[in-house]
Amino acid sequence: MKYLFTLIILIVLSSCASTTTPTKDTSETLLQPSSFPSGEWVKHQEENVRMAMLKTKWKSKKSLDSIITFVLYRTPNVNLENAIEPDIKRGKASCDVLFEVTPISQNLQNGYPQITWVNECKTSKGIHTRTIHKKIAGNKSKYSISRVFSSNPSNNQLELWLNYIDSITVCSSIDNKHSCPAKM
Repeated sequence: MKYLFTLIILIVLSSCASTTTPTKDTSETLLQPSSFPSGEWVKHQEENVRMAMLKTKWKSKKSLDSIITFVLYRTPNVNLENAIEPDIKRGKASCDVLFEVTPISQNLQNGYPQITWVNECKTSKGIHTRTIHKKIAGNKSKYSISRVFSSNPSNNQLELWLNYIDSITVCSSIDNKHSCPAKM
């Protein structure tokens, strides 16, 4: 009887521990141009299957600048107003001299809601950064793109990268309202 009870407990525990592997839905795609407007970059990509997330990070070869893209699979139709709050909260906590948020755009892009803004951060340690953020609420996933400048960029450089970030969009291979380009 003792062995039967132990066997039942082990079966129950092992069935609780097994999970299904989250799969990404390939019908929705982030379209991000692979050539950047300036600089040389090194790419690193990691997929976290347990969290259903893909992170791609490009680091500048000449500075501490970076570009980070997150695809959070199975996170459909996110409220973008709520989605930006954690970024702003982190910024306010880190930037003890200045933290300024400048909205850039909030509209539909290829039929998907998107929001773009720039953060400026200054710390008492002399760090001065700017970050361009963009979030897109897809029907299947949430997309987050950040371009981090490790020093204050010129207005021309900022404008160049804002245009690049604006060109990033999402498309769907199964929904004509969000159609993908013929050449992909």
